[in-house]
Formats: sequence, C-alpha cells, structure tokens
Amino acid sequence: MSSNIPGDLHVANDVLADMVGNAALECYGVVGMTAADTDGAMAKILPAHRLRRGVVVESTEAGVHVDLYVVIEYGTNILTVSQNLIDLVSFALTLSAHVPLAGVVVHVKDIMVRRLARLYIRKPHGNHLHSPGDAGRHRRGEPGAFQPQGRDQPP
Repeated sequence: MSSNIPGDLHVANDVLADMVGNAALECYGVVGMTAADTDGAMAKILPAHRLRRGVVVESTEAGVHVDLYVVIEYGTNILTVSQNLIDLVSFALTLSAHVPLAGVVVHVKDIMVRRLARLYIRKPHGNHLHSPGDAGRHRRGEPGAFQPQGRDQPP
C-alpha cells in the first residue's frame, strides 16, 4: 500500500556532511578526513565523530555542491581514488537523500602510510594490558621491565 503525501523534504547540510563523511571513509584508499582549514600545515586525521569538519556542503540553484578534504593512502593512485570517492559520494547523496548534486570536488590534503593498529599483549605478571612500546617505561628490576643485556650492563 503506497500513497504519495504532498510536501517537501528538507535535509540539513550538516546531515548531508555526515552522510558524505561516512561514505568517504568506506572508499578504498582513503585513510581519513582532515579539516578544511589546514593551509600549509600537516593534515591531522579527524576522528569519526568530527567528520563533518572535513566536508563543506553548499546549497546552490543547481543542487548541492560538496568539497571533500581527505588524506589518501600512500601507494594508491590518487586519480583513481578521487574518482571512486566522487562516485561513492554521488551515489550516497542521490540514492539515500534524493538530493540533486551540482558537483563534488576532492581536495587531497596529505598522503600517509596507513598505520597498523597497535597490538596489545597481555603480560604474564599482571592483569592489565601493555603495548609493545611500554616495555621501557618500567623501572629497572620491576616485573615485566625491559632489561637490556650487554657488555656494559651489570648482570
């Protein structure tokens, strides 16, 4: 049972920015989003709850114009990733929000190597987690402390 109800649907630009940011993170080769106002500075990847700072959505006569500020993974083809990103964002906006699209512009602000997630290991002497980089933070002689072995170190 389908019926049409007359009326207009207005979607806020912030909602569209959230949709675009989430769609961008699903694109292969995109490491993350960065703020639009990082002129000349090193790009800082935004956390997932602040993605809209990396998306500028403007409503025009022709439709919605979207500017994306992204960080691309080192070793990927920038043109291919950008085109895939444009296609993904266009698909998300036209199918999900039924918004006429005036254009999508991708601004590649930085290129980074995708970092591996920190591996956490459980030390046998305690119930808390340590990352591999925490070994040198213990004082000498404590359980689990890193003990360098060398000629100039006392046994």
